[in-house]
Amino acid sequence: MVSEVADEADASEIRDIAERLKLAVRAAGGNAYVAEASGVPLRTLNSYMAAAADPKLTKLHRIAVACGTSIDALLGRKLPAETPGNSVVGDKIGMRLNDDELTAPEDFVLIPHLEVRASAGPGLATVATGAEAPRNIAFRQNWLRSLGITPVNAEFIEAHGDSMFPTIQDGDLMLLDRGYGEVVNGKIYVLVVNGLVVVKRVSLLAFGGLMLISDNDRYPAETVARDEVNNLNFQARVAWFGRPI
Repeated sequence: MVSEVADEADASEIRDIAERLKLAVRAAGGNAYVAEASGVPLRTLNSYMAAAADPKLTKLHRIAVACGTSIDALLGRKLPAETPGNSVVGDKIGMRLNDDELTAPEDFVLIPHLEVRASAGPGLATVATGAEAPRNIAFRQNWLRSLGITPVNAEFIEAHGDSMFPTIQDGDLMLLDRGYGEVVNGKIYVLVVNGLVVVKRVSLLAFGGLMLISDNDRYPAETVARDEVNNLNFQARVAWFGRPI
């Protein structure tokens, strides 16, 4: 009986990890991309996401890095409790500074948290919600670089709406990379469409156009013809997102 209970507890934990993996892999660009970026075979990654195998910690760590998250987040480990003016993000990779703190701790870099929201839903333009001066969040430089982000190109903004649910939810804090380079198939971007700032996943089409995809099935994808692509104003790639729990 004890063995059966333990086996069921293990199976439940594996299922929980699989659900967290699905969200992280989808946000990072999909199974094929994460498998290549992490060096974990696609078949192995798929088995982890299907809860068909117990993930090995070494592979889970490589998957976490490829997804821009931490192994603690994938395992569902609780983070240290917050104290006023200081919040821990991931595995001590970031902290929110008090208003009177103007310098980052050693090995950290200040990233502006702009008082702007980008629409993850229909019909919302850029919304300024506060003072002109941005707040700052200090993040470890080596963690940013592991995501391929040069610190000077990093910014934080908040998402508004549910069109990218369940990947990105209303109020999520999004880490943006303004030095993203070429648009990559399957990645999520902040862009301006008809004067609106929106968050969409991009699918490149064989004939040169692209599709702007909402992860929420209630919102139809928008096809942009090849000769209209240049009218889009790509602002940044969404490299990571977080939310309070």
